Amino acid sequence: MTDEKREEAQDTKLHTLHESIDAALTALQKSNDNFDDMTSRLDHVEKTLQDLENLRAQDLEGTITKLETSISDSMQKIENRLSTVEDDVKAAAARDFMARAASRAHQSDVAKMQKSSAEEVKRLQKEVEQLRVHTKIPKNAEKNVSTPKIKSAA
Repeated sequence: MTDEKREEAQDTKLHTLHESIDAALTALQKSNDNFDDMTSRLDHVEKTLQDLENLRAQDLEGTITKLETSISDSMQKIENRLSTVEDDVKAAAARDFMARAASRAHQSDVAKMQKSSAEEVKRLQKEVEQLRVHTKIPKNAEKNVSTPKIKSAA
């Protein structure tokens, strides 16, 4: 029985040892992952430092001049586009104004023509009345003649 207890104790110790080893391997794997992550970050930092050294080695004044020229060109293009848009807005406003003015002029012309037509009809009616007085047309003949009715512009 003591052998059995001893074997059980050894099995328990062995099981505990295996669990400890598994936990240590998991922790070691996490440490390895962290180390890989830090290594990749350091590689990135090293590459960035090399890029910065290369930029410093280049002619910085030339780079600045090119950048200023590029910014100036971009600003000029933006100003030109803005000017074009402003001109388009002004042209649209002018077209709208001209269209309204033409519409008012047309309405005025139509009103004048209607007024003139109404005056002409009145004048013709007076002439017909005078003609009837001079020629003495009988009243029943008037029924056969139809006169157009014109609406006045007012």
